[in-house]
Order: sequence, then C-alpha cells, then structure tokens
Amino acid sequence: MPVNLHPGLVSGVVMGLLFGPFACLGYDAFSLIFNIRGGMLPEMCWIV
Repeated sequence: MPVNLHPGLVSGVVMGLLFGPFACLGYDAFSLIFNIRGGMLPEMCWIV
C-alpha cells in the first residue's frame, strides 16, 4: 500500500527534534498562515 509523503508533513517534527518545541510550534504557525493565505479554508488547515 503506497503512502503519499511529502516534506511538509515531517518538517515540523524535524524542526522540533533539532531546535526544540518552540521551533516546531513556529513552523506549524507559519504553515497555518501560509495555507490560509493560499486559499485553503481554516477548518481544513487543522485537518491537514
């Protein structure tokens, strides 16, 4: 069963492992803002 992975899914985890939990939270906040500005509905951003 193939799994569709792209770098955006693991970047937050890697940032957290390398630089701590605040880097992970910062990356997630940036990703949320980027997705909303890109036209994605805010409700879908929490799911993805």
